[in-house]
Amino acid sequence: MNARDHLARFPHARTSTVVYLQKKDEMTELLRQGILQEQLRRTPLPWWRRVLSAIRGGGGA
Repeated sequence: MNARDHLARFPHARTSTVVYLQKKDEMTELLRQGILQEQLRRTPLPWWRRVLSAIRGGGGA
């Protein structure tokens, strides 16, 4: 449950609870982005991209 859902369900929620949920949402999003970046980094490039990278002198794969 994110902060917006919590406020919709509990309109008189404590401010500290809403702040906690908002920080938790931000941290979850940062972790999700980090995992996505790691997955993209580990995904092998197509053969033609590797060839183009080698021709251009890129380090990469």
